[in-house]
Amino acid sequence: MLGPAQPGCNTIVSLSANPTNIVVGSSSTLTVTYTNASHVWLTDQTGAVVPGTDTTGLTETNSSQTLTFTVSPIDNTTYRAQAEGSGCRAVSAEVTIIVNYPPPEIIHSTPHLPALIEGSQQR
Repeated sequence: MLGPAQPGCNTIVSLSANPTNIVVGSSSTLTVTYTNASHVWLTDQTGAVVPGTDTTGLTETNSSQTLTFTVSPIDNTTYRAQAEGSGCRAVSAEVTIIVNYPPPEIIHSTPHLPALIEGSQQR
């Protein structure tokens, strides 16, 4: 957990994931725990806000609060939670979801053998 980010800032945020290893097409639950924040969101490794995670209008309180988000990345993806409150911002440590692909399916086929044709017939 990283935060508070500024001296005198009492906004705190942390991030966890369950599970951290998924099979492609599956999902993971990201849990954000925050204190003294009115705005919480997730970013990915590119810094882009993860769609559906930009949560505003939260009530700032000294008690820990949680938000959960379900993600289904198709490639390994690193997430970071960010929180703002009372004019300061805190940033969490990173959590990486590892996406596993099943091994390729091997299809076996029987090759067609050429028919044996006799070149001449004796009469």
